[in-house]
Amino acid sequence: MATNRYITQVLLPQIGEQGQDKLANSTVVLIGIGAIGTVIASALVRAGIGNLRLIDKDSVEYYDLVNHVLFDEDDVRNQLPKAVAAERRLQKINSSVTVTGILADVNQSNIEHLIGDADLVVAGLNDNETCFLINDTCMKHKIPWVHGKAVGTWGTTLNILPGRTPCYQCVFGNPLTHERIYTSKNVGLLGSTAFIIGCLQSTETIKILSGSDEINYDLITVDTWKRTLHHLRTNYRSGCLACAGKFDFLAGKSLAKATRPCDGGRAVEVLSPVVKNFSLPELATRLSPWGKVKYNEFMLRFTTDSHEMVVFPDGRAIFKNTSDESLALKLYAQYIGG
Repeated sequence: MATNRYITQVLLPQIGEQGQDKLANSTVVLIGIGAIGTVIASALVRAGIGNLRLIDKDSVEYYDLVNHVLFDEDDVRNQLPKAVAAERRLQKINSSVTVTGILADVNQSNIEHLIGDADLVVAGLNDNETCFLINDTCMKHKIPWVHGKAVGTWGTTLNILPGRTPCYQCVFGNPLTHERIYTSKNVGLLGSTAFIIGCLQSTETIKILSGSDEINYDLITVDTWKRTLHHLRTNYRSGCLACAGKFDFLAGKSLAKATRPCDGGRAVEVLSPVVKNFSLPELATRLSPWGKVKYNEFMLRFTTDSHEMVVFPDGRAIFKNTSDESLALKLYAQYIGG
């Protein structure tokens, strides 16, 4: 480690040499490389986290450039997945950090493998069900995790320390109680809000990993437009399944749909339990008579006069410009199979 590189952190009595060494020997898994996630990733790599694993299922789009700080127009033109583009950029920022980008949809079949060896998980997601899944897994394996979300001009962050704090399910109840999911796609996002939440999350991550006794135990809410910040005390919830060791989301017992809308309701994602790990070049050959095909090693885009879809090597597909789940399933069976 180049000691002088981190001198401004080492000089802080809250971190010092011992705390910096702890950061260098830590493995962090970051789920979601969006507006918040890119802020967190940049901060942690610059701070000298030893190993950072980035997990995201999407590619970089032009509208991401408004508030995703690690990406540029070349990433959009090259159709790079966010995890891959972020890995490449972060390795240029700090080559002493091991950064691994993983293109994947986090679900109950892979999450334990993805985060099992982590010292801490940090997530910047508006997807309630994925947050409950992360909570189940971290509670089961006693891994601390830092939650954050940002939509519109407001955001929240919360530390979950198994055995020491109420868990995510204690605080937020059940995802089925949230009738509408607010995302940047349907209500917008002020970039400065994501910056603030991401900075708060990265600070808490550093505090937890370096052994600080000044960790935040409250739910923090911020509205950057109204210039407000509130600390809300959290409490254990009677009957919380996760605290009782019953991990329904991890067991796949939640009421998640195999197909689910994304992009603010104008796209549908299809996850097949049957179709996995197939060849994109072979699929391109099969689809080329039916429409325009463009692909790289990370994804395939297929466009006809009526439909547009993006297919990933793990068998996941996103059907754009539709909110009809039954149509998406039909198209998936027609063009991909399964």
